[in-house]
Amino acid sequence: MEHDLIPILDLSWAQQPSKRPELLQQLHAALFDVGFLYVSNHGVSQSIIDRLMGMLPPLFALDRDEKAALSKLNSPHFLGYSGFAEETTLGKQDLREQFDFATELPVVYDFSKSVQSGHTASKPLETEIERRDFSKLYWRLRGPNQWPAEESLPGFRKAFIDYHDAVQELSYRFVHLIEEAFGIPPGTFDHFFGKERADAPNTNKCDRFYHLNTA
Repeated sequence: MEHDLIPILDLSWAQQPSKRPELLQQLHAALFDVGFLYVSNHGVSQSIIDRLMGMLPPLFALDRDEKAALSKLNSPHFLGYSGFAEETTLGKQDLREQFDFATELPVVYDFSKSVQSGHTASKPLETEIERRDFSKLYWRLRGPNQWPAEESLPGFRKAFIDYHDAVQELSYRFVHLIEEAFGIPPGTFDHFFGKERADAPNTNKCDRFYHLNTA
C-alpha cells in the first residue's frame, strides 16, 4: 500500500471469501500505518443517498422565518439551524449557514433519579443504563432534533433517518471488520452501540452528528 496516498478500500471484498483476507490486511495497514482511509462499495443504497441529497437545496431554501424557528438557540442539545455568520471560529465569523442533525434520541438529562432508584452498584442484575448518572451536565447534549415542518419540506425527516440508519449499519459492519483485522474477537465493542441487550433503551445508542452547511 502506498503510504503517500489515502488508501481506498473496497468493502464488497468482505463478502468474497477469496478477497476478505486481503481486505483485512489492507484495513490493518491503513489504520496502523496511515491513519486515514476511504471506502468504496460500502453497501449504502445510492437511492437513499440521492434522496437526502436532493432534499438539501430546498432545505436551505426554506423561508427565513421557518429556518429561524429551528435556531440552535432553542435547543440545549445544539441541534438545529445557524444562520449566515452567526457562529464564530477562532475569532472570525463563519461565512455559512448550517443545519445540525444527529441521532434522534429522547431527553435523558437528570433521568437517573428515576432509573437508578433502589439500585446499588453491587446488584448483579444492574445494567449499564442503570449505572449511568444522567444528572451529569454532558447528558444535556442528547435529545431530539429540530425538524422542518412536514408541509414545508415533505419527506425530509424520513430521508434523513433512512440515510442515518443505513450509515449506522455500515458503521457496525465496519467496526466488526476492524476487530477482525486486529485479531480482536468480533463483537468486543458492541456494548458501545447498545447491543449488549436486545431490549436496551435507546439512550445507550451511539450518537451520530451531521453538519449540513452551505457557504
